[in-house]
Amino acid sequence: MAQKPYYNTLTTDTTYLHNSAWVEQLIVHDSNFGPYMKLQKDFFHKENLRDLEIIVPLPKKVYARGQDVEPYAFALIRHSSIRDRLNKMLELNNTNGLTQLVKDFINALDNNNLILRTYLIESKEFVTNYAGHLGKLYSKVPMPKMVWVTEISIPSFFTESYRLGEVITDGTAMMGLEVGFVAAHVPGLLVIRDITKEKIEIFPLPSDKPVGIMK
Repeated sequence: MAQKPYYNTLTTDTTYLHNSAWVEQLIVHDSNFGPYMKLQKDFFHKENLRDLEIIVPLPKKVYARGQDVEPYAFALIRHSSIRDRLNKMLELNNTNGLTQLVKDFINALDNNNLILRTYLIESKEFVTNYAGHLGKLYSKVPMPKMVWVTEISIPSFFTESYRLGEVITDGTAMMGLEVGFVAAHVPGLLVIRDITKEKIEIFPLPSDKPVGIMK
């Protein structure tokens, strides 16, 4: 993980920040130089990679791609239904003690300062990462074996290895990402797609706090 001052050197060319901006080095295995060689991230510019092809195999029956899932997840958390609900919670002072956390999330969303980190994981492993009321809700959500998790954070929490929420997408979705939405968690809210009733349900969270990013 890069040090905190590294964040100040970043530029925001997109509507959110990708977690790879904090990666300083990659560990490379090279038959000429041996394993575990550290290579600076700056090496991976287009002019250095003209003749290089990278293939990343996905597990069997995983059809959704990470590079498609992440912008889709960002579009979901920007959706007016979530934003309107959070604004209403703030207006009524009904944030269950989460006022500052909700404000931090909205501020980062408005200023292109959210950090997203996407990875593929078995749903059972993901659910065990949560306890309490949110963990109980997640344990009742029907999920496929493999899901894409897009973690949501902001610089002050990410540099301490914490996230504010996540979007869960079905890794096995074949008919497009719009039918692959499983759940979205932002400070104070959990949004779930009930596949048995084909409807979206929104649950206020009586308690919520930043959780460690998945190692």
